[in-house]
Amino acid sequence: MKFSYKIPKPLLINILTTLTISLVVSIITYKIIDQRIPRVAMVDLSYLNNEFMVNLSRHLIENKISDKKIEQAVRTHLDTLDSILNDINHSKKNFILLQKQVVVSENIEDITKQIEQVIFDNIVMNTKNEVGNEKD
Repeated sequence: MKFSYKIPKPLLINILTTLTISLVVSIITYKIIDQRIPRVAMVDLSYLNNEFMVNLSRHLIENKISDKKIEQAVRTHLDTLDSILNDINHSKKNFILLQKQVVVSENIEDITKQIEQVIFDNIVMNTKNEVGNEKD
């Protein structure tokens, strides 16, 4: 503290003001650049499609389902997957999605399970809506 007594007060005020402005500008710059830095994630599209087909086949074996309902389930799956990928592509988080088979690194986030859960929830919701409509 004794060092600050030797610095003239106007100079000390200028130094503190400069440091404060520099800190604020640095934080703002970091926030702006952070939004533009792409985040890399991977998704296994073949797994999503294969898992859907396996589950659909099991459902077909257990229940007698019409071709129309099968077509609706497949369409719902494809539309939901397309919608999710478009939402990720147009999000402000600036994601770059890579197919899992082309990724060698283990440090890249795998979002396949999250996408699978959203697709499952959407298909279940559509199925419940259709069952409710059939009762009417």
